[in-house]
Amino acid sequence: MKQFLKKQSYDTDIDYLFFVIYMLLLIGLVSAYIIFRVVPPEIGEVLGGCTLHKMTGLYCPGCGGTRAIKALLRFDLLQSAFYHPIPLYTGFLGMLFLSGRIIARITNGRINRFHANITFLWIALALTIMNCFYKNYCLLHYHITLIK
Repeated sequence: MKQFLKKQSYDTDIDYLFFVIYMLLLIGLVSAYIIFRVVPPEIGEVLGGCTLHKMTGLYCPGCGGTRAIKALLRFDLLQSAFYHPIPLYTGFLGMLFLSGRIIARITNGRINRFHANITFLWIALALTIMNCFYKNYCLLHYHITLIK
């Protein structure tokens, strides 16, 4: 395993960084899956919820993220995208990236096509801003509460 995580000659610095981050996220998701199966669903009420939403009534850019991860862990992709698009986007991108890196490592760099790009982070930022704007627009203009 140590050799598998070692930086290879065909890895760029950003590819290696993303590889390590996505491996840690994969471990985190497995841990979260186990925790969400053991911890009762009422734990969100104990933790207190979103402070910005409690104080202003508006949704913060991260509102719905925990629900989206829970839905993603249940493989309910539409519900996950409804609550917040970032966990689904990150999961899809992570699967593509990790599979590309694993194939590159297995073939010693002969097949090395999928690389990390800063554009992926800009897309994630745009998705987060659009999600926050849409939920708050529905709340303020139409008085529709999308996340209860």
